[in-house]
Amino acid sequence: MSDEKRELKLLEAWEPPAAAGAPIGCLATTFTFNSVFFEEECLGRFLNLESDPKDDDAVYFVEREEKLSGVCAAVLADQHHCRGKRNVRWDLLSARPQNGVMHAKVSLLHWTGWTRVIIASANLTPEGYRKNLEIFAVLDYSNGSSAPLDCLRETIGFLRDTLDQTAMTDGNPAGARSLELLDRVSAESRKWGTTGRGRAPVRTNVIFSGPGRKSVLEQISDLWPHQQPPINAWITSPFYDTGPSNLPAKRLWERLRQRGDASLTFNVRAEKIPGEKKAIKLFAPHALKDAQPGGRAGRLETKFNAVFEYSEDAGNESGEYRPLHLKSIWLENDFVTGYLVGSSNFTTKGLGLTKGRNIEANLFFTTSNNSAYRKLESAYLDGEEIGPKADIRWTEEIDETEAGEADLLPLPTGFKTAVYRWDPENGSSLILQLGQALPDEWTIRLDQHKDDLTSSGAWKAQGAPSELIIKLTEAVPPAGLEVTWVGAKGLAWWPVVVQSGSSLPPPDELKLLSLDDLVNILSSARPLHQILRRLRRKQGGKTQGNGSQAADFHKRVDMSNYLLQRTRRLSWAFRAIREKLERPIATRDTLAWRLYGPVGVQALATAISKAAKSPDERSFLFAELALELGRIRPAEERGYLPAAEVVAEIRNLMKVLEGQAGKDSPSGIPSIQGYVRSAFREALK
Repeated sequence: MSDEKRELKLLEAWEPPAAAGAPIGCLATTFTFNSVFFEEECLGRFLNLESDPKDDDAVYFVEREEKLSGVCAAVLADQHHCRGKRNVRWDLLSARPQNGVMHAKVSLLHWTGWTRVIIASANLTPEGYRKNLEIFAVLDYSNGSSAPLDCLRETIGFLRDTLDQTAMTDGNPAGARSLELLDRVSAESRKWGTTGRGRAPVRTNVIFSGPGRKSVLEQISDLWPHQQPPINAWITSPFYDTGPSNLPAKRLWERLRQRGDASLTFNVRAEKIPGEKKAIKLFAPHALKDAQPGGRAGRLETKFNAVFEYSEDAGNESGEYRPLHLKSIWLENDFVTGYLVGSSNFTTKGLGLTKGRNIEANLFFTTSNNSAYRKLESAYLDGEEIGPKADIRWTEEIDETEAGEADLLPLPTGFKTAVYRWDPENGSSLILQLGQALPDEWTIRLDQHKDDLTSSGAWKAQGAPSELIIKLTEAVPPAGLEVTWVGAKGLAWWPVVVQSGSSLPPPDELKLLSLDDLVNILSSARPLHQILRRLRRKQGGKTQGNGSQAADFHKRVDMSNYLLQRTRRLSWAFRAIREKLERPIATRDTLAWRLYGPVGVQALATAISKAAKSPDERSFLFAELALELGRIRPAEERGYLPAAEVVAEIRNLMKVLEGQAGKDSPSGIPSIQGYVRSAFREALK
C-alpha cells in the first residue's frame, strides 16, 4: 500500500519476486472461472514464461510443457463454473460443497525461496483481473520476512479443509498433489515470517467463513482490538439480500456502539437517470435503510454513497464501464480502525449468517497508527455522497451466487474422479471412479462430441464396476467430460485429471526427435523453447523426426572413423546432461522430466539405440553415458531436492541402461563388452 491512491495490477502479483527461486506450485480458489485466462496470464507469469502463444504456438507449447512438468498447479473452482479447455498438466478441481458455493478467492504461490498469499475479491477471469473495480491484498513470506506467520498457517489449513470437504480428494491424484504441495509449503516456510505480532503498526488476520466456521461479523468482533466497539461503519458491496428485512445490516448495527451516536454508510452501485437531475438509481434494497434500529439514545444514521460504474456521466455509455465487484467493510471508533477486504458480499450467505453459507476468504487489518491509517485509507474505495434531497430509486438486486449465472448443473456425487492415463504400449485410457449416488440413466461424452463415450447401460452391462476403464482412440487428453441424465435441465462438467505427469504423451513438437536434434538441444545452454525455435527456422518450421533424413545418425553425425572418435559429439551432450543434473532441482517432477522426459536421459538412450550401427556400439555409448552420470554430484540448496534423492533416482536409471547394454551378445568385439561391464561397475559405485 502507498500513501497515495493508485490502482495496482492484480496480475503483477503472480510474477515471481527477484529472490523467489524456482517455481514449486500454486493452488487457487475461485467462483467463476476462465481456464484460458488462468493458463496464459496467471500461470504464465507464475512460471515466468518467455514465449507468447500469439507469436509462436509451437515454441510456447514446448516452454509451457517443460516448465509445467516440474510444478504442481491447481485451481479449485465452484462446480457451477468448473469448466474449460486447458493443458491437463495443471489440475482443475470441482468444489462441490453440500451447502452454499465456493466463493473464496485465495491464491497460494510457492517458489523455492518465497511464498505468497493473495486474497482478493476478483475471480480468475479477465473481467475480474482487468475490468472490474476489485480489491486484493498480498502477504509475502521469505526467510527473514515480517509477514504474520499465523496467517500463512491458517490459509494452508483453510485450503486443506476446503479440499477435503469439497473436492473428493480420496482416490483423486490431483487432490493428493495439492495436499502434498500444502505439506511442502508448511514444512519449508514454518520459520518464515513473524510468529509474534509485537508492535506492528497494522495487525493482520485472516477471516475464513463456511461450514463449521463462525460468521464473518462474529470473527471481526473476536479480533477487534479494543474494549470500545466501532462507532461508524462503511460497507462496499455490489450485491445484497432481497426481501423486506435485511439480516446483515441488523447484525452489523448490533455490533456498533449501543449508546451514543453511530452511523452505517453503504457504497452501492448507482446510475444517474437521464433527464432527471436529482434522480439516482441505486442497486440496493430499501431494507438496508429500514434495518436501522429505533429507540436508542444518540443519533443514528444510515447513509448511501453512489459508485458510478462509468468513467463519465452514468447516462453516457460511451465512457469506460468498470463494474463494481469490490467487497469491503471499514470500521472505526476514536481509537481503532479496522478494514476487511476479500470475497464476502454483504449478504446472509456471504457473511456466513445462515446454515447454507458460502465458503469465503477475507483479510482483516486493524491499526491505531495514523500513518498506517493513511495507507489503509489509500486502498479504500469511497463513493460519492448522496444528498438528502436526492430522488432515490431503489432496485432490488440479489447475491451473485443466486443470480442465475451458473453455466453448469452440480455433478451428482456418484461421479467421483475421472483420471487420464497414457503409456507407449497401451495408449490412452480414462479411468472413471463411480460411487453409489448416481442417477438411474446417465450418459457421458467427450467435450463437444456428439457420440456417447459411455452410459449407465454400458456400465451396468459390465457389472457396474467402481472403476470403469475406457480406451480412447485419440492421444490428446480430454480436459473434461459432459455428463447428463434423465430429467436434467442442462449438463454437468466432470474435469479430467492425469494420474501423473509421466502418464502423458509427449507434445507433438517433441515427438520423434532425431539423435542430432537431441544432441543440439542437450549441448546448448539455451532454454529448450529457444533451441526449438532455432531448429524450426533451420528446418523451414518443421521439426524432423526419426523417420526423416535428419534422423539418419550416420549422415548427421560423422561416424566414419574409429568408435572412440565417433563418441566425441555425443560426449558434449553427456557432459551437458551431467551439468544440468548437478544444478539444484526443485521437484521430483522436474527430476523425472530431466531423466525420463522427451528430451531427457532416457530419450537420448532410445535415440542412440535406434541410430547405433551394432549392439556393441550401442553398449559402448551407453557405458560412456553411465560414466558421465556416475560423476554427478548434485548441488545442495535450501528448498530444493536433497542430493541423495537425486543420486538414487539416477542410479535407478543407470541400472536400466546396464540391462539394456547387456541384453544382446557382442557381435565381434569382445573387448568392448568387457569395457562396458567395468564402466558400469565404476559408474554404479
